[in-house]
Amino acid sequence: MLALLLQTQAVQAAPPFDVRKSLGNLSPFFIPKAAGGLVGGLGTGMPEECTLEQVHLMQRHGSRQPLATEVVFTQNLSDVLNAPDVTSLLDEGTLPEEWSFVQGPERWSNVLGSDNLTAVGRRECFDHGVWFRLAYPDMPFEHLLVGNQDRVVECAEWFRAGLFGRYQFDISTLSLIEEDNVTISSITPMDTCPEWSYDFGADPVTQWGNIYLPPIVKRFNRILSPVELSTDDVHGALYACAYELAAFGNTTWCDVFTPTEIKNFEYELDVLMRGAFGYGLPGNMGPILGSLFVNNLVDRMTNSSANKTYLEFGHDTTIDMALTALGLAKYAYLHFIPPMRRAPARCLYSYFPATTPNKFTRSFPSLPLLRRLSSSSSYPLHPSLPLFPVVAPRTRMSSRRAFSSSSSLKEKQKLNGHANADVSVSPASSSSSDDEHHAHSHAPSTASHSHSHSHSMFSGHSHSRDDGPTQDVEGILQALRGKGDRGSRITLLGLVVNVGLTGGKGLAGWYMNSAALLAEAGHSASDLLGDLVTLFAWRFSRRTPTLTYPYGFGKFETLGTTTVALILVAGALGIGAHSLTLLTHHLVETAATLPPGAAQTIIANVTEVAQSVVTAVPLSHAHGAHVHGGGAEELELALDPNAAWFALASVVIKEWLYRVTKRVATLEASGVLLANAVHHRADAYTSFVALVAILSSSAFPAVPLDPIGGVLVAMVILRQGLGLFWGSFGELTDAGVKPRTREALAAALLPLVSSEEGPLRGIQDLRALRAGALLFVDLKARVSPELTVAETARLEGRIADALKSVRKEIAEVRVRFVPADDDADGDEKEEGEHEQEQEHRHEHQHQHEDKPNGRAR
Repeated sequence: MLALLLQTQAVQAAPPFDVRKSLGNLSPFFIPKAAGGLVGGLGTGMPEECTLEQVHLMQRHGSRQPLATEVVFTQNLSDVLNAPDVTSLLDEGTLPEEWSFVQGPERWSNVLGSDNLTAVGRRECFDHGVWFRLAYPDMPFEHLLVGNQDRVVECAEWFRAGLFGRYQFDISTLSLIEEDNVTISSITPMDTCPEWSYDFGADPVTQWGNIYLPPIVKRFNRILSPVELSTDDVHGALYACAYELAAFGNTTWCDVFTPTEIKNFEYELDVLMRGAFGYGLPGNMGPILGSLFVNNLVDRMTNSSANKTYLEFGHDTTIDMALTALGLAKYAYLHFIPPMRRAPARCLYSYFPATTPNKFTRSFPSLPLLRRLSSSSSYPLHPSLPLFPVVAPRTRMSSRRAFSSSSSLKEKQKLNGHANADVSVSPASSSSSDDEHHAHSHAPSTASHSHSHSHSMFSGHSHSRDDGPTQDVEGILQALRGKGDRGSRITLLGLVVNVGLTGGKGLAGWYMNSAALLAEAGHSASDLLGDLVTLFAWRFSRRTPTLTYPYGFGKFETLGTTTVALILVAGALGIGAHSLTLLTHHLVETAATLPPGAAQTIIANVTEVAQSVVTAVPLSHAHGAHVHGGGAEELELALDPNAAWFALASVVIKEWLYRVTKRVATLEASGVLLANAVHHRADAYTSFVALVAILSSSAFPAVPLDPIGGVLVAMVILRQGLGLFWGSFGELTDAGVKPRTREALAAALLPLVSSEEGPLRGIQDLRALRAGALLFVDLKARVSPELTVAETARLEGRIADALKSVRKEIAEVRVRFVPADDDADGDEKEEGEHEQEQEHRHEHQHQHEDKPNGRAR
């Protein structure tokens, strides 16, 4: 279907190509022409005989630098074109005029940064604040609800500077919403959805890239020959075209692409937005995620009479999901855009979009009307909005007031469900009718989870949660369908394999008279317990924090690791005891055949001691019985040598399971998955012993290779089990991380420690501990006493990002800011001396699969 884009459709009176309006959601800000007529003939201005009741703004940040994962492409392209051997080839060649910028002493090189707003973006946010004041001169705009990413916060600050001028801090407040994996919010609702994955958009983007990029690569390499670029280099050139245009107002890179190639790149951006944040998500996940914003909107319009304005700042993904929930992204397509793409991203959320639903009341008759402005252009809101009902249990969205000088506001602190102090902001005009009730739940086609929460818009929040076992059961069912998380999938794969091995080895052992295979079948059946423990611990530890468990359920994974480790230890003791039993039995028979003397006496004494040790071990017939089951005389029955093939197959399968499970455990930083992987390898060892028992029964009947191998295997498994147990026991008792991990965390913060003129003067008392796959870090940051709250919030984010760059499993970074003591060479003063000392908490729940380009764009 993607290949259809290679064909263009003839449309009458197609407008001339404009690259500034053809870069999807990366297009510079422009006002598109509204598609379709407006309900009741409403125009852009104030409708006649109408009174404006409410204004709701959801705005993306202004033009930004590329994401860190995107700037890699432009920087790599710059490195390629500026390599000494390449520059000489380019300078010697004759290139078309549009390619001259890669030649000469002033050749192009990458100057783009990452993530932050550009000068153009700051101007866009400021200008929109001015426009908003002119468009709504009589509306009160006191409160802004803002996602806590730097570029979003900065845009909101520039917006209210344009809205209020130099006194913005005195007459407005800015409240931050955590953009993390714990806080339920309409800004980034996908972060708290365990079934959401960036792959839903990234996978079709890869497919489309394999179609449209190779022809561009071929054309570029023909022009630049003998210099050769890759598809990643071409991607870097396309990013340079979009981001340099948005950042600087002009770029030479856009000139080297044809209109069709630009359109194909735009389609890639549309595919990404649709697949990861819109209608392309499986089932009704897109509308459900967007329903957080929609239900907010409906509740405010129907239940709120006090608040007249709601200003929110987030990302284009926020707007995309909201439009998906509203069913508004289905306008008529423009010129030669394929019909399959009814709403190109440039019209819905160009680089500086703002969707503004307005509520009107006609004086006669008194009837509410709705109008939506997208990038200052009107679109209709039909009377029957496709709204999603509020459905189920409650969860919490965190809101935090950043700073305020308004005397009309009251602050109060409330301990929330995440053991974090929220500062509630209650405007003088607020009332109980402003409470919002949200919910979202997935249809059966996706993993089910449901949430709702009640809170005042800028006030304290109450929270409870009731995921129940349904979430775990649905997650397991998703894994069975091959759609769940990889931890559940790999554990279920091991469980299914153990079921198969139990049946296969049991039947083979019965028909081939192999006691070793029959014992191995019993062992595989007992392994199901370890798989079930692993699956339970893994699923349970991924639950969202609650009032009862404010730091999450990571310790349940540690508890599962401990349980699996104890199973390994018990198995090792059983294997060792049973092997000693067989060995002593063999030695007794050997001693009986020896003539009386010293050798017979020594062997008799050794076997007596060994038998007493075996008797003292209660597990000699438990988990260890799986190695051999019967005595040596049983192996002398009519044993079919083909039984060895089944034992060999078990060795290969179990070793393969160990490797793939260990790979997933490493990716997920999961202790319980690693313990299960070690369990698989232990099974491979014991299967190898069974293989030796089968082969040695006919090849070397007089040599006790089987019990000797069993003892050695028991020692290896015991060592692994005790190692896992000791590590998990340390986690359960809150032992700190290893010195190597602590040193890596400290090293990651060194670049942030600047000179005496910088805000960060030093880092002290860095500590970290584990809770399952999660890592919790706390530290003291010595900062300049003149730092504002907003500046400390940004610095806190930079500290958390730096730590997470080296350890992605970090769930929370708690930073305690203390004023730097210049006179005491950095020693901390008494805590009571510093009224400016503040504590901030920065939370991130580790989400299994970080993907390129990020989530919030």
